[in-house]
Amino acid sequence: MKRIYLLALLAATFSTLSLSSCSSDDDGNPVEDPCGIKNETEAYIAAMQAYSQTPTPAKCQAFKEAAMDYLEAADDCSALNEEAEESLEEARQAVEDLDCDE
Repeated sequence: MKRIYLLALLAATFSTLSLSSCSSDDDGNPVEDPCGIKNETEAYIAAMQAYSQTPTPAKCQAFKEAAMDYLEAADDCSALNEEAEESLEEARQAVEDLDCDE
């Protein structure tokens, strides 16, 4: 149950960050990766999917590492609003609290 809660929280955080960091160039065209975190995002999604499908300690640790890399990269994004920054802190705490030995 704890794992489901964590995955749901991180998915919600991912959605909040994705939506809040929408940006456009000077011509009003959307910028695909305004924060420059595409690689971290893809690694995070892949690790989350792998862990949710087969929750082993190794996949848990890989998920934690990918999540922290993503959250650290997102934290450096100047396009984040206050709500997204609060979500980052909640997600960071949830990742740190995840016990991969369970």
